[in-house]
Amino acid sequence: MFLLSSDYYQVKKTAKKGKGVFARKHIPAGTLIGDYLGRIVSDSEGEELEKKCQGCYSFEYIGEDISIFPLDLKKIGVHLINHSCGANCSVYDYQGHNIFFALRHIFPGEELTFDYSFDSEAGGGDSACFCESPFCRGTMYARADKPSFNPKKKDKKKAKKVKEDKFHIAKIGEILLPLDNYPKEIKDNMDIYDIYANLEMKPLVSKEKKLPPLKVMRTEMRLTGRRLKFPELNLTVLAIVDKHLIIER
Repeated sequence: MFLLSSDYYQVKKTAKKGKGVFARKHIPAGTLIGDYLGRIVSDSEGEELEKKCQGCYSFEYIGEDISIFPLDLKKIGVHLINHSCGANCSVYDYQGHNIFFALRHIFPGEELTFDYSFDSEAGGGDSACFCESPFCRGTMYARADKPSFNPKKKDKKKAKKVKEDKFHIAKIGEILLPLDNYPKEIKDNMDIYDIYANLEMKPLVSKEKKLPPLKVMRTEMRLTGRRLKFPELNLTVLAIVDKHLIIER
């Protein structure tokens, strides 16, 4: 289900990834894109549904071995958002729901993307990546040195927190319905989310002779969606990944 007004996006066919979602207007950083809704299924059933409906993937729900699968693949929903290794959207866990939101400013004509970060331990499925991003790692699986976004194995601390939360946890067979209320926006969290600039837009040019603090650069990239160019230092910041700068000289 999209939470973003329909005049902000459109669904189009892509060359290699089937349908995709594209911005029609500027989308500010932190904007809610949508809620991944559907029927709660076991992971094994989800894998079978994925085989029958190639190109659509189940999304892990709270608890072990449980996933969400769209009720109707013909309907427009956030399940149409494609993978990218340099994604401009991510997911926020809110009251047991997976809320898609804009990681940074998204420009008109730009495809909305999300890093699937499949769990390599789970295996199975087609992992080939066609994002064609300069940051592409060649697979939709998570990096070997970084945990997947929704790891299959839950740690005990997280499991304990889930039990203490005061929201309904759907069981296998139930339909995950929209919430009565959603947050107005999702704030940045540099401990969790990476920021990749739009490389097609002109960069922001700075006259600084030394790099600003990481937090300052991240805020500028997030709010503008652009690269940060420092001519005096002969470098351009393309992304901030795991609190490290990805630069081009």
